Amino acid sequence: MKNHARLSNIMNTRDYRRFSRVAQARFRPLAEQLGYTPFGSTRFARLHPAGWHEVFWLHSGCPDEDAFSVYYGIAATALYPSQPPLPLQQAPVLLHQVLRNSAGASGFGCASRAQVSTSAQAIAQLYRQQALPWFARFTRWQDITSEYAQRQNQWLSQTQPDQHDTFAAPQAFYGLLLLKTGQPDAAHRWLQQSRRLLLGSEKRENWQEALLQDITRALNKLTTSKH
Repeated sequence: MKNHARLSNIMNTRDYRRFSRVAQARFRPLAEQLGYTPFGSTRFARLHPAGWHEVFWLHSGCPDEDAFSVYYGIAATALYPSQPPLPLQQAPVLLHQVLRNSAGASGFGCASRAQVSTSAQAIAQLYRQQALPWFARFTRWQDITSEYAQRQNQWLSQTQPDQHDTFAAPQAFYGLLLLKTGQPDAAHRWLQQSRRLLLGSEKRENWQEALLQDITRALNKLTTSKH
């Protein structure tokens, strides 16, 4: 699913050099204060004790824009059973939010180095007010799974089975999250459903083909573990 693929890998959005050079210098101190480490010039992560990563990243949409946004969310590098963890750059972002400025919008000024510095100071306070309490809501994989199900309800609806291959990614991720919560039978059903959707697609994109291979390996592992 194109839209869901962009959501799941939203951290891979292009960082333009002019912006990222300045942002890197201004935001690394803030990230370090909060316990984050960089995994790119404008991407930062910290490992939660339960195994996922809390991440935030900066996005400047175009080289000539004078505003940028700050996203934060939960990324999972080790969703698939018995497979090596993904690099953080490739990890799906299962849940995410956008930081809001004092006016309630998502833009922060970056027309000059001085403005980026001012934005960074404001973001430091806003991040503590908005992002940290949001992250604190998630202490178990069950918390993430429940929130994911609510957000992806339209793609998990049982009233529209086998109709769109675009449903495959959220259904696969939901199955993998159920596996994390100790529900292998339910996980198996969702992974099978996702695989059927992908196999029913006449023309799969590269990301769909890779997803199909990962799902197949996960199903094989689940089947083996039952015997």
